[in-house]
Amino acid sequence: MIGGILAGRYEILQEIESDGVFQTFKGRDRQSGKDVFIRYFRQTIAPESPLVAELRKQVGAQQSINHSSLERLIAVEHDGKTAFIVSEYTPGATLDARLKRLATLTVPVVVAIGIDVCEALVALHEVGLVHGDVSARAVLSTSNEGVKLLTPGFWRAYSQDGTVALGMHKQMAHYLAPEITAGGMPTPQSDIYAVGILLWQALAGRYPYSGENPVAIGISHASSPYPSLRQVSGSIPVALDEIIKKATDKNPLKRYGSVSLLLADLKAVQDALRFGKKLTWPLVGAASEVEVEQVAPTLNAVDAEPQPTKPMNKKEKRVREESDGIPMWLAGLSYMMLILVIMAFAGWVFFNSQKPRTIPVPNLIGLQVEEARKELRPLGLKLRESRFQVSDKYPNGAVIETNPIAGDDIRQGAYVEATISKGSRFVEVPDFRGRSLEETRALAASLNLEIADADIEYVRDRELEEGMIVSQIPEPRKKVERYTRIRLKVSNGNERVENSESSDEWHTHRVRFTIPDSVTGDVTVRIDITDDRGTQVLLERMFSPGEEVDERVRWVGKELLIRTFIDGELADQQTHRAE
Repeated sequence: MIGGILAGRYEILQEIESDGVFQTFKGRDRQSGKDVFIRYFRQTIAPESPLVAELRKQVGAQQSINHSSLERLIAVEHDGKTAFIVSEYTPGATLDARLKRLATLTVPVVVAIGIDVCEALVALHEVGLVHGDVSARAVLSTSNEGVKLLTPGFWRAYSQDGTVALGMHKQMAHYLAPEITAGGMPTPQSDIYAVGILLWQALAGRYPYSGENPVAIGISHASSPYPSLRQVSGSIPVALDEIIKKATDKNPLKRYGSVSLLLADLKAVQDALRFGKKLTWPLVGAASEVEVEQVAPTLNAVDAEPQPTKPMNKKEKRVREESDGIPMWLAGLSYMMLILVIMAFAGWVFFNSQKPRTIPVPNLIGLQVEEARKELRPLGLKLRESRFQVSDKYPNGAVIETNPIAGDDIRQGAYVEATISKGSRFVEVPDFRGRSLEETRALAASLNLEIADADIEYVRDRELEEGMIVSQIPEPRKKVERYTRIRLKVSNGNERVENSESSDEWHTHRVRFTIPDSVTGDVTVRIDITDDRGTQVLLERMFSPGEEVDERVRWVGKELLIRTFIDGELADQQTHRAE
């Protein structure tokens, strides 16, 4: 898809990452000239689907929000095949990628990330929206050492499509609060829980709760006690450990009452770290001193007097002893949550028992597309050509990689997404000499070599018949990049060439420069030449940073104008006169 144009407007420049639902690209809006993120659905999504309608609704709802730490959504588009989401581009790497590279982050860095994420959530919550998918994948570390919270509100759309929902649930499971796993809807309190899990992960280099599948992870969230960060590293301040513990309390009523309160405590920790202040818990004067929920009402002056109580019978005493001081409504809520988790697990078991069986993906690397399809057919699997890319290792039409990869389990009837080779970017130039011009054009086209009328020069030759190739540049058997232009001299028989394009009226010039290393990703270079014949395109193709552009120009007349465009913008203009 690199180099392609979506919806007649968005040019795909570079693939950033992929997951089970999206292929994410860096693109360019040709109308505004600005770079954008393009999240392209891996599966077919119809333009009139409820998922697209919900996404467009979310884009509209967020137009009033303008916060530097929150991704700005631009539009939801469709290219005739499937839907894609366009948003403002910010260079950087996801926190997930940073953690895979660095394992853990320092306390000051994690606190700073938490503050930026909370500030973005405050902006979102103030307009009545919930993020719903706070995770390391949704936090982008930007080049200015800040972070940006991505994909706000997408969770509302995921539920509109079963396949998308299942794909996202696997990715979201590690951050979902117990009440969400039990069937509840995301709320500001569940966003707070996810922030706490995110901070724990960044400090410890792993998830606090784990399991073999999303249901097992959900049960761990609901039933396992909070794993103190102090047991992971004694250098983590007690106050920060307590803040994360409070944010991830299994009871949403015992978490911070709002993201603003969590933000206040994180800022208090940041100030203490900066100025060397001693940290104690609860933080003096911070949000941690505010009680989110009154466990028992404050006694007034009248209630302060001892009141006579009637003796408890045996049943009441037993209930009192068993509750161990825990409010009965809270104990009841805990039991209900446990029952819901068990029901969810039972439903998951039933649901999976009805699914097609799973089988491992065979190794398709190196096979031609049709061979790969034959390999999958007896297994009840299908092959989908998801994208094409140049490869010096694999021949044209061969499978380069698959998703899922070989050995991973996949359900029968599902698609294996395959990246297909477009062949090497280099090709050996054939010997065109002695061939007819028509035969030469057909052979060059089959190898993705270009021959334009402007590249043909007719000369006298007593030995070769009219229309036969006399010589060529580049010479035979030389390796060149595909789409290189071939210059030919063609026999005009024994007749003298007496037209305005005679060889003694032609001039040559060399255009040569290197694409700067500072350029991000591949760029499209177009060179236009203007002489007495008018304006023609000499070259138009993609180049990588550091790659050399080297083209020879044949022109006629007294003056030559050369204009060089990079990604559609004029980069250089030169004028040359005939000597």
